[in-house]
Amino acid sequence: MATEGDQDGYLMPEVGEAEQARRRAARERSLSNLKPFEPGQSGNPAGRRTAGATVTEELHRLMHVRADGPAFTLAEIKVIAEDPGQGVATVVAARQILAACQDGERFSVDRLGIARKTGTDPEPGRAADRIMDRTEGKPIARLAVANVRDPAEIQDELAALLQAEPGLARQLVQLMPEYALAAAEHDEAGKTTD
Repeated sequence: MATEGDQDGYLMPEVGEAEQARRRAARERSLSNLKPFEPGQSGNPAGRRTAGATVTEELHRLMHVRADGPAFTLAEIKVIAEDPGQGVATVVAARQILAACQDGERFSVDRLGIARKTGTDPEPGRAADRIMDRTEGKPIARLAVANVRDPAEIQDELAALLQAEPGLARQLVQLMPEYALAAAEHDEAGKTTD
């Protein structure tokens, strides 16, 4: 026999009192295991597991130069780039290094296995730029801005413009009411010097 539908509209089978008591006890037991964290205590003290090395870390590792020479030769990096047992970040980093070392010529292999030159890369330094951006950061563009006009010259020019166009002063006061007092002071100063 079924009872009224639950919130999803499904008919729920009737449950005896013994089953209800068993479910209630199970729920109370499961809730008793839940304890709130103390203030300042982490719920995951070990922290999140890392996904492994990043491409940037692998670029640093593969391009590291020791006192006796580079850590990896170009031939070793080619082997790493083709090794399916390497991590994704390692393979991506190795392929980026190999792309940066190429001369920009592109080749394709036909059905017979013969490599033919198919053109050149329009931006041969692009892979090297990506590596430098990732390991050294993008270069900062600096702009030198100099004020080439004297503030007194700007004030004189503005005063002459306001004298030539009296309506402009009223429009400026309406647009910028906070400057109304400054304009009034300017007018008073102009009358005393005339």
